[in-house]
Amino acid sequence: MKKRIYNSMLLLVIITIIFSSILLTGIIYQEFHNRMKFEIRNEALFISTGYNLSGQEYFTEAKRQGSTGRITWIASDGTVLYDSASDAKSMGNHLNRPEIANAVLSGYGEAVHHSNTLGIKTFYYAVRVNDGTVVRVSMATNDAFKSLINFIPYNFLILIDPYPICQTHMSLV
Repeated sequence: MKKRIYNSMLLLVIITIIFSSILLTGIIYQEFHNRMKFEIRNEALFISTGYNLSGQEYFTEAKRQGSTGRITWIASDGTVLYDSASDAKSMGNHLNRPEIANAVLSGYGEAVHHSNTLGIKTFYYAVRVNDGTVVRVSMATNDAFKSLINFIPYNFLILIDPYPICQTHMSLV
């Protein structure tokens, strides 16, 4: 009888830990997602303010100072004028990108693009600056699935640990 109670309690503990781990991982990922969007937005606003105050030279300075995001400067017709990670002349027209189109129309735009091939999400935030051009900042992050995989070893450690604790406790009864 004791063994049956013990096995039932152990199963309940394991199910609770697995459920809690999944729930906690989801909450952490959502918070990470929201924080990333907030940081991209703030960086785009800072860079657009810097551009409004000092012009195109600000992009070079931001890159030199270690801007965390990729900076792209786009004309109102969608032509890429500057990009901190690629050759702007080789890039296609960006007017059809949702964050750029929204920034041209309303002053700002944001989007999240997911690459199934690379397994990453890229956050974009675009701001229309005083001269009508658009400054966009983007940052890539691991996919939720990769984040969950990173937590698996910790979940196994948690699952392994209750067994000796429960066994010790049950032997005291």
